Amino acid sequence: MNIIGKNTCILSYTSTGDVESAISRLQAQNFNLAAVSIIGNGCSQKEHTAGIYIKDKNIHFQGLQAIFWEKLWKQLKGKLFIELPGLGSLTAAGFIVQLLVKEHDEIDIHGFSALGTAFFIMGVPGESITQYEAAIKAGKILLIVNAARAEVERSCKILHSEKQQATVHLA
Repeated sequence: MNIIGKNTCILSYTSTGDVESAISRLQAQNFNLAAVSIIGNGCSQKEHTAGIYIKDKNIHFQGLQAIFWEKLWKQLKGKLFIELPGLGSLTAAGFIVQLLVKEHDEIDIHGFSALGTAFFIMGVPGESITQYEAAIKAGKILLIVNAARAEVERSCKILHSEKQQATVHLA
């Protein structure tokens, strides 16, 4: 289990292909994928059916993004498909899963959703949390790196470009 820190880099992508390319760039630079999470709504706006099922003792994703999420679930530790009030369906891979399924009943963090609470624990300021939740609602896919400051900065150098903005939240 990862120790969650307050240093986070978040990138917003519009396509699964862009996320796959980003993961490939991180791997090419020998970046530790244990620090990476991906979260999105798990289905396109045009799609009507999305969910998970178990076959041959393996969890499978049902929907247009099935190949994408199943590949991520093999690369990153943690698999999740959940329905959250106000956000709808969320699909995630990586360390963020442990934050989304952990009970936070003892903590009331500014009335945030489970996703907002996870972001807050990672050091994301409140004003940015609503932007990230809105991005997911709009169909964006977020790539999140949560690690020591040097690793977060390194991931941003790898992924930031003229076409792709990386937002860094440091403790």
